[in-house]
Amino acid sequence: MIVLGIAEDKNKHEFSITGVDNVEDIETQIFNDNNNISCLNRPVIQNNDVQISFFQNKTIIQVIIHPEPFNTRPITAFGKAYIRTGDRDRVATKEQLKYFTVESQSEIDTHLLPSTYTIEDLDAESIKEYRKIIEEKGIINTNSQLSDQEFLYSIGVFRKDRLSNSNEYHLTDGGLLFFGKYISITDRFPRFQLDYQQYNSDNSTNWNDRVSAGDMNYPTLNIFSFYNLVLAKIETSIRVVLVKSF
Repeated sequence: MIVLGIAEDKNKHEFSITGVDNVEDIETQIFNDNNNISCLNRPVIQNNDVQISFFQNKTIIQVIIHPEPFNTRPITAFGKAYIRTGDRDRVATKEQLKYFTVESQSEIDTHLLPSTYTIEDLDAESIKEYRKIIEEKGIINTNSQLSDQEFLYSIGVFRKDRLSNSNEYHLTDGGLLFFGKYISITDRFPRFQLDYQQYNSDNSTNWNDRVSAGDMNYPTLNIFSFYNLVLAKIETSIRVVLVKSF
């Protein structure tokens, strides 16, 4: 949030309300710059993102800037992109710009989601089943002492945000698609859909078995659980065909 009409005494580390004069002119200038391609490469605010408030008989302007979707980053101001590090915005380095370029190419396996996505957005049964499978196959030592969160860190479902000083771990798009609860997946990918239909013959118009994302019979369907459900059905149908052929 950007607040206009607040003064800071940097020596005393204190803030005071000074107010804004010519509010209408400033508000008009904000929207003019917002829609000026020579200022910003694309608009970042809507009408309801600018709010006029009154405190101590003085007027302040609050401008809310929402996080930009990964595939439209970076936003540039006067031809330069900025990264928030520490207490201020700094011009993005070439390496950081390369990161944005790669991130915008619809790569979903390592893209980091906002911190509002947590392990609670993942299906616990899917994680439990996956740990059991890879332990039985000896693919990786899952170490039963590891919590689910630590296990997910170890296989890259959560990855460290290396562009931030916080070093926090964030859920990846790939992790969400693979282990996520259906409703959490569709918050990120509204068009997410997995659908398996089985017919008695090539000429049939009605299916006799179906596994579909969003179906009330499969409320937590993700890629992993869909794969397991459908694989079992395919194996069963193949056995039936082989038995009838003899």
